[in-house]
Amino acid sequence: FRSVNGEERLYSRKLACTECGASIPQLEPRSFSFNSPYGACEECHGLGNTWSFDPVKVIVDASKPLFDGGLGPAASSWSMQHAVEEFAKRSRINLKTPFEELPVKTQEQLLVGSGTGTFSGILGILDDLYKESTETYREWLSDYMAPVECPACKGKRLRPSSLAVR
Repeated sequence: FRSVNGEERLYSRKLACTECGASIPQLEPRSFSFNSPYGACEECHGLGNTWSFDPVKVIVDASKPLFDGGLGPAASSWSMQHAVEEFAKRSRINLKTPFEELPVKTQEQLLVGSGTGTFSGILGILDDLYKESTETYREWLSDYMAPVECPACKGKRLRPSSLAVR
């Protein structure tokens, strides 16, 4: 298509992007309904949020060191202790220090990881434990979780292909 001022635009009849090659299925009203599996975000199932471990709930007493009453879930888990102690040793973090007295950057590294992929953080370890655990343990762990905005749809509840339509 060429407009009056000479600018050329390419449109696709196959519902595909000419630049990246991504395509979407045939559009129907159900493509824009978060109540339909054809329109709902695949990550949050159309709810707009997902459940994730909440740092405020996970650190039950910030005035204490992590493994001396500071950390709530999985504090007695060998795998949790081992992973955190290994990271602390490499990063020169004194785990005997009360959590609230650690620098904010150190607190964040302990919770979400180092960013290098070698340590997924306490929250990442808890996510793995949650996925691998029994239903009873999951139910107990869910007390340390809270709803957060879905990272895939940003709370809009629809799948990316439906959100891309203009």
